[in-house]
Amino acid sequence: MAVLIGNDGDNILNGGIGNDFINGRSGSDRLFGNAGNDTILGSEGNDLIIGGLGSDVLNGNEGNDTIFGGLGFSPDRINGGEGDDRIVGGNLNDTLIGEEGNDTLIGGGGSDFMTGGEGDDIFVGGLGNDTMHGSEGNDVINGGANNDVLVGGNGADRLIGGAGRDVFRSFSRDESDDDDLIADFTKGIDKLSIQGFRWSQGNISSSNGGRTYELDTNDDGSFDFKINFSTAVNLAPSDFIIF
Repeated sequence: MAVLIGNDGDNILNGGIGNDFINGRSGSDRLFGNAGNDTILGSEGNDLIIGGLGSDVLNGNEGNDTIFGGLGFSPDRINGGEGDDRIVGGNLNDTLIGEEGNDTLIGGGGSDFMTGGEGDDIFVGGLGNDTMHGSEGNDVINGGANNDVLVGGNGADRLIGGAGRDVFRSFSRDESDDDDLIADFTKGIDKLSIQGFRWSQGNISSSNGGRTYELDTNDDGSFDFKINFSTAVNLAPSDFIIF
């Protein structure tokens, strides 16, 4: 394994055809893994990191980084770290993690898992069946093509399924002021997945002209979840799946 370590300046480091370990250290670096299964650390500074071919582990650490998984057909794990990062998946089934900051996560050619962490993040699904988890902050999650799973998490999130048969999972607790909004639910195609809710055992109530639903998961008289739609929806048992 080749080891390339930068200095405190702005470095350009290129890996070879094998498995490389690259650490840019301080400065705004340009780090390229090329072929092989590489581990690349951006450390401090606003870095450009490109994994290249192979199954790579890419970590931006501090700074506003731009990270690409590359064009290989092996899964990559990409972690933006602190800062406002732009993370783009590769061709296979990648893991994209935004962590702190207002990040943009873009899926690649495979079925990717994306989670934003803290901050107000933007998710754009790729060509595969992606799973996107907003976590903290007020996020915009766009599934794009194919059959995706969109999870809002905490914060006031906007969920857009896009084309395909999508699943919208985990919505605002009733006592929360941070309400998620589903922008394009299509009956008969998309599904809602609410932990613990069964139509036959709980209770559901609609308001706002069919654009807001409150769900009581255990029929104790207290609503546990709230779902908001951009347009009126007439929900039925067939619109739900259980997890």
